[in-house]
Amino acid sequence: MSKYMKNFIEFEYHRVTNENFTEIWQAKKPSRVVITVPHDGIPNYKWPDKIRDRRKSVTGGDPQVWLIAKDVLFSSRRLRIREFISVVRGNIPRGVVDLNRSWPFPRSYCVGQKPQLALENPRYASVYRQYHGLIKKLLMDSIESYGKEGCLLVDLHGFGKQPDYAPKNGYDLILGTGNRASIYYDDIDFKMGEYLRSKGYEVFVPRDKSSSHKKEDLYAAEFTTRYWAERLKINAVQIETAHKFRDKKRGVEIGPQLSKDLASFFEKWFFGK
Repeated sequence: MSKYMKNFIEFEYHRVTNENFTEIWQAKKPSRVVITVPHDGIPNYKWPDKIRDRRKSVTGGDPQVWLIAKDVLFSSRRLRIREFISVVRGNIPRGVVDLNRSWPFPRSYCVGQKPQLALENPRYASVYRQYHGLIKKLLMDSIESYGKEGCLLVDLHGFGKQPDYAPKNGYDLILGTGNRASIYYDDIDFKMGEYLRSKGYEVFVPRDKSSSHKKEDLYAAEFTTRYWAERLKINAVQIETAHKFRDKKRGVEIGPQLSKDLASFFEKWFFGK
């Protein structure tokens, strides 16, 4: 048993625990898909720490993104793939720890952006280690079982601002891959984009590996996607979801369908259905 999963609740196909501000729904079988949710931690109280970490960095969260990840597991009960999907969710406010940034050394994968540290206050180092330690374990188990080409990391986010190159009605989904730097096998990003477009979504997918590609500057994929893809040589995609899928009113209607369609793509990709 992993040191990260000492205590858990059995829940259908998953073991569930929440420790050190990290919630994990770990598939009982080795994961084919690992979904990470780094920016959903928005407390309904004033954060008690008087030291306001990361005030000079991005601190806004991605509310309701977790619901999309959750519905990938539970909105598609007929799909086999849900038995092979794990979700790692960070529950700490982004203004305290940004789990999608580097630590302890500053690094930015995005051209022209100043590197941001994930945290400034060392009291939260264990939170960062917990979150990324779980990601590493899940991915290593996946690689051991299926090979590097047999797994996928999906870093799930939400966006409000449309890129200036967006179509008239805006994008529904933006796939961030660092201009395809995080894609190693079989053009999974192109095929994901094609599948989702066939379901009626407006999707942006980077078309080349040029780091100067101007159409990917806004949501190019940051630390989680780029670091783990680079380190383990696996496919990784940052998926940015438009606000309407997470809105408390409209999102209740269309968010679950997006989750079903994502799960259906994963099913098709890994099991050929």
